[in-house]
Amino acid sequence: MTTRDAYTQVLLKSWSDDEFNARLDADPKGAAAEAGLAIPDNVSVTVVRHEAPSDSSDEAQDAIVDQQAALIDQGIAKGAVELHVPESPAIDGADLTSGELQATAAGVCCSCCCG
Repeated sequence: MTTRDAYTQVLLKSWSDDEFNARLDADPKGAAAEAGLAIPDNVSVTVVRHEAPSDSSDEAQDAIVDQQAALIDQGIAKGAVELHVPESPAIDGADLTSGELQATAAGVCCSCCCG
């Protein structure tokens, strides 16, 4: 797994799992390893939390993830990693149909053959 892929997994788990998020703060190396991001024992890790970037385009997000992955690799080489974890991005419901939005909001998708 590449650093980029592992960092992406850290972000996704952080945004979707409150227990993982707490472990990330308490034991950043252990939580990162759990998500596939191995950080050597001799490297210190600091979790840096901040607001999500204002530019939410796919290209901008990809560039940010690429940059953070490169900084993680550089930090490992230097002995100190800052693991940046932005707030969970807002989900834009503008592209969803009303049926998709309703199913998402309800958390249930049901189809019945007895209709």
